[in-house]
Amino acid sequence: MDLNEKEKIEGTTYRTAVAMSHHADDYTIPTISQPPKLTQIKSVDNLVYFDIDSLARDTDILQVAACCGEKTFDQYVLPRKSISPSSSRVTGLTSSGCVLFLHGSPVCAIPLKEALTLFLDWLQDIGQVVLVGHNLKVFDFPRLLTALRAVNLETEFQ
Repeated sequence: MDLNEKEKIEGTTYRTAVAMSHHADDYTIPTISQPPKLTQIKSVDNLVYFDIDSLARDTDILQVAACCGEKTFDQYVLPRKSISPSSSRVTGLTSSGCVLFLHGSPVCAIPLKEALTLFLDWLQDIGQVVLVGHNLKVFDFPRLLTALRAVNLETEFQ
């Protein structure tokens, strides 16, 4: 995928020297109903590099992946809506009934609430974490919060 295709999907974040010219919209992350208790981070050992696969703002999360040191999390999610042909071309993911396919081969995919519960359990096992990711502020994090709210797991995340 070339940079122009990535820019069409994720906006201007793939443009050359974007940090010098692009100002992110500070209002894209939904407000948290109850802010988490803030504590000092004593180590960077709990940085969790995190990514969600979802193409448009209104599409389902199709995959949640994260790593922290040698620990990894990777879970495909059953979409609640059909996957558009343009999304399939970019991700290689298609669905038929209750089966998700990656490049034509079935993958283990579970409902969103189950996937997010497993992700939260994985984070809990690590302890206090900081989520880190490319385009986290305008893409991944808003989708994660929206999904957590949709399945009533926002409190558990906090």
